Amino acid sequence: MAATSSVHTLYQVIVGADVYDQITTSTLNHNFEEILLSGDGAVDPTFVAVMAQKPVLSFSTTAVKTALGYSALSGDSWTAGGASFYFRKVTEGGTRPLYSAVEHISIVPDEGMIIPRRISASQGQVASIDYDVVIASTDGLIPLAVTASQTVPVDTAVGEAYTVGAIAINGTAIKGVQSVTIDFGITELVQAGDGATWPTFVAIMERKPFITFTTPDLDLYPTWTAAGAAQTDTDSTVTLTALTEGAATRGTPITFTIDESIIRYDTIGGGHGEPQMATCRISPTFDGTAAIIAITGI
Repeated sequence: MAATSSVHTLYQVIVGADVYDQITTSTLNHNFEEILLSGDGAVDPTFVAVMAQKPVLSFSTTAVKTALGYSALSGDSWTAGGASFYFRKVTEGGTRPLYSAVEHISIVPDEGMIIPRRISASQGQVASIDYDVVIASTDGLIPLAVTASQTVPVDTAVGEAYTVGAIAINGTAIKGVQSVTIDFGITELVQAGDGATWPTFVAIMERKPFITFTTPDLDLYPTWTAAGAAQTDTDSTVTLTALTEGAATRGTPITFTIDESIIRYDTIGGGHGEPQMATCRISPTFDGTAAIIAITGI
């Protein structure tokens, strides 16, 4: 059996001057849409072709503040090769090859859009944000230039970390929040035409964000009732708490402010010997003035 001799790991995603680092997971999916054809009563197919290909790089990062500063609710787009990501070479031992070592693989997509999917945070865990990099072609040809024997940009130290924070609904604080998920609810249009294999157009078609959180606090349940409640006059706020390096103190939070929404208890449950835990949902709407979710602290 041959020994393992070639290993790579994930690395940064760069769009223009925007560097997405502190990446914890990364997956490049080429998304082949393959056709297999047979005819004349044959058992086995006799023709295979790629009908379409919609490559997507999915990644997660703990640099939530920095990433939101780049992308927030509207994504982060580029044209004409203005983005790049990498497979970083791994060698045996406890170090990595130098940044200047020509041993890494670079991937330069023609154009496309980085789309924020969701932020997840839990008590005692570091928050992260998930992205999809939707890739398109500028000329209908292969939109990914993959090159071996490349250098990579200089890495930076971890500079930020967040965890779950306080939540207030209609101005009333929720006690003991255990987890929160902010789903950006973005539906994108990825369009090809004229028989092309690769898409040549990417845009946001719809945005229907929602926020879910868990808490043992049932005090608002009699007020909201089983039908939920409308939020109109007083803002609701959801925060992520900033961790301070080398200390137990907390820094300036990231705050998500919802101007209008419907709020409800989705589920309430638990077993013997544990508290009843509620999962609550906030479904924001746009009031024509303020952003559907206003983000501060980034």
